[in-house]
Amino acid sequence: MGVAADFEAVKPALKKVLSEFDKRSVNDHPDFKGEKLNPSAENVAKWIFDRLSDNYRSANAKFAKVTVWETPEASASYYG
Repeated sequence: MGVAADFEAVKPALKKVLSEFDKRSVNDHPDFKGEKLNPSAENVAKWIFDRLSDNYRSANAKFAKVTVWETPEASASYYG
């Protein structure tokens, strides 16, 4: 088909990872709370990348990059 991974196959892993932030601030997430991990866009992008890599397996594809947008003009990316 010319695609490495179908987005419909990736969505469940992404929903699982992002559900940890549902109805909570990044600052209140246990991995970012207190002095554990600074909730910068760079760290959030890496955190999401790591969790997606743990929750999605494919023989044909792997995640290459996660980008977190703070504003329409400001973002940070993590490359695996």
